[in-house]
Amino acid sequence: VDVTEKQRHQISVFESLLASEGLPTITGEKPIIASQNVFRMIIFLALCVAAIVAMVLGIQLAVAPNPPIEILDTINVVNTISNGAPVLLAVDYQPAYSGEMEAGLSVLLERLMGNNVNLAMVSTNPSGPAQIERLLNRVNNERNFQYTPKEKYVTLGYIPGGPTGLSGFATQPRRIFNQGADGKSVWGTTWLNNINKISDFSLVVVATDDSDTARAWVEQVQPLLENKPLIMVVSAQAEPMIRPYYENTPKQVNGMVVGLTGSVAFEQIINRPGAAAKYWSPYNVVVIIAIIMIGLGSVYMIVVTLRKHRTMNSQES
Repeated sequence: VDVTEKQRHQISVFESLLASEGLPTITGEKPIIASQNVFRMIIFLALCVAAIVAMVLGIQLAVAPNPPIEILDTINVVNTISNGAPVLLAVDYQPAYSGEMEAGLSVLLERLMGNNVNLAMVSTNPSGPAQIERLLNRVNNERNFQYTPKEKYVTLGYIPGGPTGLSGFATQPRRIFNQGADGKSVWGTTWLNNINKISDFSLVVVATDDSDTARAWVEQVQPLLENKPLIMVVSAQAEPMIRPYYENTPKQVNGMVVGLTGSVAFEQIINRPGAAAKYWSPYNVVVIIAIIMIGLGSVYMIVVTLRKHRTMNSQES
């Protein structure tokens, strides 16, 4: 067979590949602590130290934001709720988002409890009932409200079934909940005697970090409210999907408290500093430090890339 030199080289390469097919690959030992993990730890420690220092020293790098229109609408709606009116509160956020969500929900809940409303609380999140009780007890103790179970608030419990469950609860709440989260009947409570459908509540407040959950409340429950107001307490990541419902005409969401910024604005309007005011300065310090780190990292990568290109060009020449 007439084989060229190029073909012989290709044959030898192919034979070497076949010969190495069944041999184990020898890899170098991995370092116990990789450089990438070291950098991550340094960044984590730097952000933690910045937040703690800002919190202890009270460093102010940013003033409180001007109250957005949705906060003003929220306060106007709350002020129209009469003394002793029944209010439905849905706590539908994950525990990991409690820091952001409870900053806004606490001040709104405090405002409602100051109006002496009666609270019925539900959740489409299995952990929601426990979070509701914890949050209510904290606000109750901090502000010395006299809110007692059954008399002023009732935890109905968990709503299963997603959007279908919400639709069923809106039309027949008594059928969804035969008993409360404590296993006892709740509908014998005096102020719940007249609650037969969702529109019998004077106000519905939904706190959620998930845009899909917020949309389910708007789409499944809001059309059945019969012009009763709906207020959303949402995380910053969920706002873009919910804002069109607020800006729609007529409004499908009557008020919003969005993230930490909205919580700080709410506290500023009612002149009652709370958790959001404590978080505001550390939050801004950490954001500034993170931006500086991103900028330094970008400059470092540009320098390293330019050096590699120069080295390659010098070797080729």
